[in-house]
Amino acid sequence: MDKHVGLDENLAREMFIEFKSLMPSVISQIKSQLPNYHPLHISDAIFNGLAKQAKKIPDF
Repeated sequence: MDKHVGLDENLAREMFIEFKSLMPSVISQIKSQLPNYHPLHISDAIFNGLAKQAKKIPDF
């Protein structure tokens, strides 16, 4: 995919590695900022989806 959008392969790999490594802390940080009345079924679905997609990124 990197070649299709004009990215250097190494840069694309680094971006994916960074995305995967930061996702748990980003999710945690955003969860802590949500108001108490925020519907958990909505945020949980989003956060679980993000975490699931991050896990699909291979360990380069």
